[in-house]
Amino acid sequence: AGISQPNIATRTEKAIHSNTPAAPIMYTHFAERSLGNSEKNSPMSMVQVATYALYTGNKKVFNEVVNNFPKRRIATQIMSDGKQPHELRRTLAFGYSQFNLTHIIDLMLMLKHQGLDFKQYCVSGEHSFFKAMDFIAPYMGKSVNDWPYKQISGWEDKQEDMAKDFYRTFLLDENRKDYLQIYRNVKKRDWNDLF
Repeated sequence: AGISQPNIATRTEKAIHSNTPAAPIMYTHFAERSLGNSEKNSPMSMVQVATYALYTGNKKVFNEVVNNFPKRRIATQIMSDGKQPHELRRTLAFGYSQFNLTHIIDLMLMLKHQGLDFKQYCVSGEHSFFKAMDFIAPYMGKSVNDWPYKQISGWEDKQEDMAKDFYRTFLLDENRKDYLQIYRNVKKRDWNDLF
């Protein structure tokens, strides 16, 4: 039968008595059960799980998310040429590509903040987060008509969001001065007003 895990009520009660909010404990418990289902775990959900796991001190779940991230997210969502085929099939292909990458950046920044070598988690064989950024780069500052996929609305806003993501990626790897230059060339918003 194996070792039984404390049920959710027990974990929630422990959280209440330890002055830890119960919601992250419950979410982390849910995550433990769902981490094996790659379809349910987008980069966004995996970042949420990792965040709550850190917050609640659940190193087991945090390590599971981080260690499986390259295989479950990088290898399955980014092709060797940097394309994200699941996102490129959508009618808002640029927007969904950006949204996917922003959460990968979130996790990489979290890993860097934890003192971990984030670069080992953003590559899986020939599949690489940086290749996905490089795939997007030539379309930055261009017209929606230059984008060879569908983007039926929101081009300018997503260009701004992606410019911010190029800047955030530069913060991960300051050798990527090309990313800083893309940010400087494309950004129009004053991001200090938005944070």
